[in-house]
Amino acid sequence: DINYTNLRNNISDYIKVDSELIIPGNGATEIIYLLMKSIKRRLAILNPTFSEYGRGAKLNNLEIIDFHLKEENNFSIDLDEIQKNMDSLFVCNPNNPNGKVKDLNELLDLMIENDKLLIVDETFMEFVGEEEKYSLINKIKQTPNLFILKAVTKFFGMPGLRLGYGVTSNKQIIKNIYEYKEPWTINSFAENLSNYLFKDK
Repeated sequence: DINYTNLRNNISDYIKVDSELIIPGNGATEIIYLLMKSIKRRLAILNPTFSEYGRGAKLNNLEIIDFHLKEENNFSIDLDEIQKNMDSLFVCNPNNPNGKVKDLNELLDLMIENDKLLIVDETFMEFVGEEEKYSLINKIKQTPNLFILKAVTKFFGMPGLRLGYGVTSNKQIIKNIYEYKEPWTINSFAENLSNYLFKDK
């Protein structure tokens, strides 16, 4: 199925978000690179973090604005600095490589107020003890200013399966991604295993 209807329905049941807001990919990495083709040109990245964000941005000629989390500030986010000129902000939560998890609700409010896009990589979120407190997945329906990355790679221990997904209610970004997305990038093993993985409690 070129539309991965069953797969998207399984993910939908797992994260409690409408299936039409879910974009499945060959790992979260495919979604990262598709997203970089689909957003406006000035992207801010919170560092230190996963290097593929910057690499994907460079390959798609985005202007990168680097913000650096400082150890002396316990790697906290400086909201005043975040208000610099940008179109989108990429945050990994919990972060890779330092493992810190943050409450991003205040940051999301700031992005909504300034009509910017907040991109959050939540591929490690299932490891967090108070996942419901820190995940922004329950804010997806409320705002188009949010894009979340998820994957089975980490929590389900299946990196070779290559199954990730993006979640957003931003219809323009969904449209842009599907204009670039190649067909049939997800293998039948991943699609079939989704019938079982997302039911594992």
